[in-house]
Amino acid sequence: MIFFARALGFRREELLDDLVSFSHFIQADLNLNKNEGQNTKTGHLNNTWQGFVTLSTKFNEQIHALVVQKAFYSETRAIKKITGYFIKLPDKSLITRARGVEEGWIDHSWQCFFKDSPYPVALLKKDGKITKMNQSLEVMVGKHFINDNFINLFTPESQRQIKSEMQKISTDIVSPIIPLKNLKLANGKTTAVYMGRILDLSGNLYGFMPRITDVTQQKEMEESLSHALRMQTIGYLAGSIAHDFNNLLTAILGFCDILLIRHTPEDPSFAHIMQIRQSANRASSLVNRLLAFSRRQTLKPEILNLNEFFGDFYSLVQRLVGGEIQINQEIASDLWYIKFDPVQFEQVVLNLAINAQQSMGENGKLSIRAFNLKLKEHDPYLASCIAPKGEPPAAAGDYIVIEVEDTGVGIDESIANNIFEPFFTTKQDKSGTGLGLSTVFGIVTQSGGKIYFKTKIGEGTTFIVLIPRPVITVEEQNAHRQIQQKTGRDVFGKGLIILVEDEEAVRVFAKHVLISKGYEVIDFASPHQALSQIIELKKNIDLIVTDVVMPGMSGPTLVDEIKKVQPKIKVIFISGFGEEAFNEAYGNARDFNFLPKPFNLKELLLKVKEVIDG
Repeated sequence: MIFFARALGFRREELLDDLVSFSHFIQADLNLNKNEGQNTKTGHLNNTWQGFVTLSTKFNEQIHALVVQKAFYSETRAIKKITGYFIKLPDKSLITRARGVEEGWIDHSWQCFFKDSPYPVALLKKDGKITKMNQSLEVMVGKHFINDNFINLFTPESQRQIKSEMQKISTDIVSPIIPLKNLKLANGKTTAVYMGRILDLSGNLYGFMPRITDVTQQKEMEESLSHALRMQTIGYLAGSIAHDFNNLLTAILGFCDILLIRHTPEDPSFAHIMQIRQSANRASSLVNRLLAFSRRQTLKPEILNLNEFFGDFYSLVQRLVGGEIQINQEIASDLWYIKFDPVQFEQVVLNLAINAQQSMGENGKLSIRAFNLKLKEHDPYLASCIAPKGEPPAAAGDYIVIEVEDTGVGIDESIANNIFEPFFTTKQDKSGTGLGLSTVFGIVTQSGGKIYFKTKIGEGTTFIVLIPRPVITVEEQNAHRQIQQKTGRDVFGKGLIILVEDEEAVRVFAKHVLISKGYEVIDFASPHQALSQIIELKKNIDLIVTDVVMPGMSGPTLVDEIKKVQPKIKVIFISGFGEEAFNEAYGNARDFNFLPKPFNLKELLLKVKEVIDG
């Protein structure tokens, strides 16, 4: 309204106060076209006026314009309101040239509003043929498509949707305001298309004006977010399952150890007990793989010399993948040290080797390479590599690179985004668990590294693990040497231990083992029971061993209450969740020790001895 008033020399308030009407401005009707009719779809009568006129301003200046007016009537044919707009034309000669020719006003509208628009727009005939397209659309589709059919810009599936929409709006009263979403251009881009119709001066269908929005990046972000949420949900589920299984496995392994103490290898039951223990260890390994994917396992990073590691690794891989596959190791002699859980590092490389062997079958070549790399921003080394969906790129810096390359079938583009998902497998017989690559991804990510891959169908795949070079202090080197020297130590001890564990089998096993090695143990099945009795206990407590997640009260809350009475008490938390998950939930500023489930007899005794003596 304000722009209309200014164009005619009035203030907005003058027009709103009904001091003047639009008809006062029309000096001459130059081929004004009138279209009256009954709108059968709405039941309302309406009159539409469209045409070229000469308007007179407040200061008696002449303006040549295209005017469109529409009157809305009540059921008694009384005018309810009139809406309209006009397009100012540069001179009267344009009116003369355009009179009776629909393209005149369409051309002018295009030049004024759409030609230089930053939004991709096209002008179509009724049959869909492109008569005009602005530069923004040319940039989007990568080609000039004048006189071609608009639907040819899109994939076949999207073409069907566009055809249906054009047929629909040809008979609708108004153009739709809801776009066609997720239409695929032939060049692969994802778009949203607003398909509007164009009427001529007689009110008949002239053609269509599609406005296209590139939503490729938005779509990718939505898919990445959806993928991340799905993986987070599976991760929480895996962590919860692992917690319950670890409680069971702790009891199975613990009682197996007790039975093995009582039975010699000559005993007929010895072999059966060992089978139970081995099965429990395999189950524990599977649970740890679930925790690795959910990034909730307890890692025990150490300073690793990879040159020593790979020196012993060749024979292990050879036995694992079979003699028919040629193995080639290229290990730089000056590899930087890394901080990594040694068991988990071996798991990473072995899983990648097994994945390579399964890709190649019985014959092929497996190459394992390790070298130092000073990675730059946008480094060409990673130019052709694919990262797990939703993962940010590696930052510039020093990395130790592990490459595992095979000459297998390669990874098809259609499944490239799925290979790191848990339980995803391409094996037709479903012989695999689908946890191999998801375990690698979880371990590497939790350890601060990055994983990529590059592949070519029919030629093979290379997985690339980037491990950041750590800063290793003298204190850490000395601590590492001390850990290496802790072998064969005495596990007998003395002291009062409070054991709080709601899982009865775990509590019975732990109590039996600790008492057998000289400790006094008072056990409780619930934290509330433990708290009420510990406060009244007159003895000095040497150590509390408590579960973390228990009904009614958590282990950390219990310890906080006990420390109000005995502030210097030592603590070991035991949990089926990993230590990192514990730190996320309860913070890492606490003075505590951690023993992840499942643990065996020896691990429990060594941890207790270490904490009490420390």
